[in-house]
Amino acid sequence: MRSTSHGGDLVSATGLALDDLPLGPWAGAETPFWASRTGKVWHGDPDCHALRSRAQEETYIQPASGTMADRVFPNPLHCSPPGPLGDHHRSAQALLDFDARTREAAVRLAEQHVDISAYSHLRTGLTERADDRGGDLSRHWERCQEERRTLVSRLEGELAGRLPVMLAAAWVLSGKTPRQHQDRYATFLDVAEEECDARNITSWLGARGYANQNFLPSWLSAVAAGQEASRVSEKLATEEVERSRTFSRDTSDDFYEQIREAWRLIGEAWARMLEGLVLAHQGEALAIFHEHHGGLPWGVHDLLQAVFPGARLRTTEFSWLCARVPAIFRLFLREREPGLAGLILAEEHVHMYGPDMCALFLRNLVVDLDRSELAAHVRQDGGSPSGDRSESSSLPSGLHGRLQGFGTGLGDRGLTVDQMLPALRAAREGQALRPRRQARKRTRG
Repeated sequence: MRSTSHGGDLVSATGLALDDLPLGPWAGAETPFWASRTGKVWHGDPDCHALRSRAQEETYIQPASGTMADRVFPNPLHCSPPGPLGDHHRSAQALLDFDARTREAAVRLAEQHVDISAYSHLRTGLTERADDRGGDLSRHWERCQEERRTLVSRLEGELAGRLPVMLAAAWVLSGKTPRQHQDRYATFLDVAEEECDARNITSWLGARGYANQNFLPSWLSAVAAGQEASRVSEKLATEEVERSRTFSRDTSDDFYEQIREAWRLIGEAWARMLEGLVLAHQGEALAIFHEHHGGLPWGVHDLLQAVFPGARLRTTEFSWLCARVPAIFRLFLREREPGLAGLILAEEHVHMYGPDMCALFLRNLVVDLDRSELAAHVRQDGGSPSGDRSESSSLPSGLHGRLQGFGTGLGDRGLTVDQMLPALRAAREGQALRPRRQARKRTRG
C-alpha cells in the first residue's frame, strides 16, 4: 500500500497498490512474450497490432503465490497476455485507478475544493458491481466502492447546502442572451461597471464589456458548479492581475493591488446578490417539470435527483419529473421552451411528498388525462446517476397536442395546475384513480 493524504476520515489513510492485489490466474502460469527480430518492446498478446513479427520469444514462469507486484515479465512490456491473465490485469488496473480517483477527490474535499463535476464523476463508478470485475478482486472492489459511497454521500451533503446558491447562479447566467442581456444578468454587469469606474479601471471593451467577456460568465459558471463564491472571486482576481501584468509591465504594484481589490469587491457584491435571490425564495416546493430543460449545469440534475428524489414519466416525446425542489427552482420553471418548463404544484406541507407519492400523482395524472396506459411507465427515482434507461427502446408515445407541455391557461398551450389538482389531491389521500371506462362500468353495476 502507498501512503497518501486522505482528507480526514473519508477514506483509509493508505491507497491500494499492486502489492495489495492477488495474483489470481497469474499464479504459477507459464507466460510467453514476443518481440520482433530487432525490437526492444515486448508483447504478451501474440496478435497485437503493434507486433510486426514473433522472431523473439521468451517464457516466464509466474510465482505460485504472492501479489500482482511479484509478476515477472520482460521490460518494456507493451501489452498483457490475452484471456484471463489480461482480464485480471486490466481489472486490477481499473481498481487502482478507481481507488486513486476516490482518494484524490477526498483530499480536494478536505481542502474545500468542491464542485459538481467531481461529484458526477465519482458517482459514475457506483453503478458497477464488484463481482462483475472478477472474483479474485471482489473484496477489494467492495471496499473501494464503500469508500466511494461514503465520499459521495459527504459531497452530496456539502453540495446540497450550496444548491440554492448554485441554482441562483445558473439562473442569472441563463440571462446572458444574444443581442441584449436579460435584466437579471445585466444587473450584475452594472455592479462591475460602477466599481471599475469608481477606481478608474478601464479597458478597450469598457468595464462593462470586459466584465461580460472575461469575468462574470466564468464567475457564475463556477458558482453554479458548486464552488464557493469567495474562492472563485479570489482566483479570478489573481488571474486578472496576472493578465494585466502581461500588458503593462511598468505599472506600480499599487495599480495591480487596485485591480485585485476591485474584482474582489465585485465578487463579494455578486455573492450578496445571489444570497438575496435565495432569501427571496426560501424553503421547498413540489414541482413537475421537463427533465431536460435548459439552463441547469448537467451535473445539477444528478444532484437534484439524489437530494430530492421523486418520480419520472418518460415517453418518446418528453420526460417529466415530479419532485420536491428548492423554492428558488421556480425561477427556471418560468422559462418557455416554447411552453413553460414546469409548474409549482404545492408550497405547503411539502415534506410529505416523497418518491412514492410523486409516483402515485403521475399515475393518477395520466389516468385522469385518459392515457392510463402511460401509468406503467412511471418510475420512482432512486437517485441513480443516469436514471432509468432500461426501457428506452420500448417507450410509449406521449400525450397529444397541448398536453405535452405546461402552461398558465391564459391563452397558451399546455397543462395547467388546475388540471393537475384532482390527481394531486387523490395522491395526497393515498388514492389511485381508476380509468374512466372502468369507473363507468362499476357505476352501472
